[in-house]
Amino acid sequence: MAATTAAAIRQTIITKIAAITPVSSVGDKFRLHRSEQPVDVFGDENPDAVFRLFTVFDTGRYIQPEVSGLDVESRRAQFRILVGYPMTYRIGKNNSRSIDDIIDQDADLIDAAVGLRGFGNFADSVMIAGEWTRAVVDGENTRYLQFELTHEFWRNLTNVPI
Repeated sequence: MAATTAAAIRQTIITKIAAITPVSSVGDKFRLHRSEQPVDVFGDENPDAVFRLFTVFDTGRYIQPEVSGLDVESRRAQFRILVGYPMTYRIGKNNSRSIDDIIDQDADLIDAAVGLRGFGNFADSVMIAGEWTRAVVDGENTRYLQFELTHEFWRNLTNVPI
């Protein structure tokens, strides 16, 4: 496993999610939220614009390295993924229950791309199985599919100032 960075892992997560072809509402692809405003704040203010809008960010929670030297160290970085689903969006004959079904389908696709089943997409890091969670979080007008996952990787220290 070569050295990498948290930013490179985050970019791989973004690329893999953006490439997913949904099972339901195929024309509504996953879209990266590019605003400075957090996706959950944006989604509650603009619920009709948030369907499959996602963001990936490094939580900033770092765990002390178990292995460290002058050239490399073992690092763990925690990432949070949020995908928005408007509760005003009516799709399917079961209305909001259909949104729940779409969230479940999308969760399986995201898991296959970047979750526990998507480990093959990360050559330079390892996902920590015990530090992976999936939840549905309710906003004011939206629901959010949330993943939290931790990757362990080797960080190159040769270009880090001392």
